[in-house]
Amino acid sequence: MNVGLLGFGTVGSSFYDLTRAEDKGVKVTKILSRRVLTDVSCAVTADIEDIVSDPGIDTVVELIGGLTPAYDHVCRAIKTGKNVVTANKHLIAERTAELYALSEKYDVSLKFTAASGGGIPWLTSLSRASSAENILSLGGIMNGTSNYILSKMYSDNLPFDEALKDAQSRGLAEADPSADVYGLDACRKLALSSTVAFEKIFDTKDVLTYGIQDIKANDTFKADSYGYKIKHYAYCERRGDAFTSFVCPALFPFSSAEASVSGVNNVFSYKPYGSGFFSLSGPGAGGRATALNVLADCIDISRKKERFYGKTLSGKAHTDNGRKSFKWLIRRGEKYDTFNASPASAFNEYEKNQKDKQGALLALICERDEYDD
Repeated sequence: MNVGLLGFGTVGSSFYDLTRAEDKGVKVTKILSRRVLTDVSCAVTADIEDIVSDPGIDTVVELIGGLTPAYDHVCRAIKTGKNVVTANKHLIAERTAELYALSEKYDVSLKFTAASGGGIPWLTSLSRASSAENILSLGGIMNGTSNYILSKMYSDNLPFDEALKDAQSRGLAEADPSADVYGLDACRKLALSSTVAFEKIFDTKDVLTYGIQDIKANDTFKADSYGYKIKHYAYCERRGDAFTSFVCPALFPFSSAEASVSGVNNVFSYKPYGSGFFSLSGPGAGGRATALNVLADCIDISRKKERFYGKTLSGKAHTDNGRKSFKWLIRRGEKYDTFNASPASAFNEYEKNQKDKQGALLALICERDEYDD
C-alpha cells in the first residue's frame, strides 16, 4: 500500500516512523506539509493535488485535524478513488453522512479507529462484536484530559482551575481546553462509537452534553465519602426504535472498572443483550499509540478492502432522551440531593438551577445493575 500522508505533527511523524521501522506493506510515498521537512526520505508537497492526482497512491492518511482544510482534502481524495484513514474525530463526527455516502459512491474504504480511543482498538473491537451480537448499550470514559484533571483533583486536593493548569503545563490540555472540559470531544467519540455499533448515523447535536467545568474539590470528597469517584462519562443505549445518548459527570462505585481508571487513560465498554459488560482500557492519546491504530487501519484495508468497518448505515438515529429514567445527583449551591428522571428532564433541572448565583452540578449515579436492565 502506498500512502499519501496529510500532516506531519505528533501523530503524523509517529505514523511515518512506524512505517519505516517495520515492513508491514505500508509505505509513505508523499507527505503534505507546509513546513520544510528535512528528516524524511519521501517527497514533500504543499499542494494536495500532488497527492490525490498521483496514480501510485491508493490510500490517503489524514492527520491534519479540524474541519478545514481536512474535509475538502478527504472529499477530494475519495473522489479520486483513494481509500481514507483518519484520526480526526471532529471531521468524522460532524461529517459522517457526507463522507459515508461518498465512500459508498466511489467504492473506497473509510476508517477512523484512532478517532475514538487513540491507542485503544475500540472501534474495531466494537464493530466485530456488533456483527455477532445485538448491542444494548455502550459507554466509557472517553476523554483523557478530563480524566486527568479529575484524577488530580482527587489525588492532590486541587481545585478545578489548578488541575487544569497542571494538565496544560504537561501538554495534556490545549491552551483552549473547551472541547475537553465542556464535553465536546467525548460527545464526538460517543457519536462515532454509536454509529459503528448500531449502524445508524448519530448527530452530535442530538447528544445531551455537559462537561466537568462545575466540579469542585469538595464534590470529589463528598463522592468519596459515599464510596464513589467522579468521572466524566459518555453513554448510549438502544431503547426499542430510539436511542438515549448523553455525556456528563458520573459517580462510579469504587469496585467499578471506571473508578479505577486514572490519569489520561480511557475505558470503553459495551453490553450485548443477555450478557454482561465487556471493557477495553488503556491510553486514549499519545503519538505512537494513536499512530499504531492508524497503521492497523491501513493494514486492514490492504488485506480486506473493507468499507466503513463492514457496516451499511441505515439512515439517521432517532434519539429520545426522555424515554427512560436514571438516578441523578444534583448540587444546588452546597446542598446535595438525589432524584430519578430522564436525561432530558435532568439536564433541564440542571440548567434551571445553574442560573442561580450559587451554581449547580449534575451527575449520573451509575449502578449498572440498575440502569442497564
